[in-house]
Amino acid sequence: MHIPKTKSQLVEIEEFYKAYYKKVLFFLNKKLDNMTEAEDLASNIFLYAYRIYDNYDPSKSAPQTWIFTITRTRLINYYRDHHIDVDISELENVLTYEETEMEKAAYLQEVRNTLA
Repeated sequence: MHIPKTKSQLVEIEEFYKAYYKKVLFFLNKKLDNMTEAEDLASNIFLYAYRIYDNYDPSKSAPQTWIFTITRTRLINYYRDHHIDVDISELENVLTYEETEMEKAAYLQEVRNTLA
């Protein structure tokens, strides 16, 4: 695990958490209809994001796009691991407005492959 080395980076990560944790939790609770599971998954998502925060490049995607990309990937894994059948169209609303049509198509193909 990589630990941030500077105080400014820790402050940045804390602000990131404050800005997006509730949004991710709300989304997960809506999808899972189970607050306990949503909290566990959200915690794991932010722990993962913390570990790979150095890899985040703001020039490539907005913070919300980055965290929701992680979120949807983890949610797909959760569905697969718990053998939950889900309609692919239900996951389409995870896509953020910042994604291009090509990114949306690639994501939907990834979901189809994962659930197949």
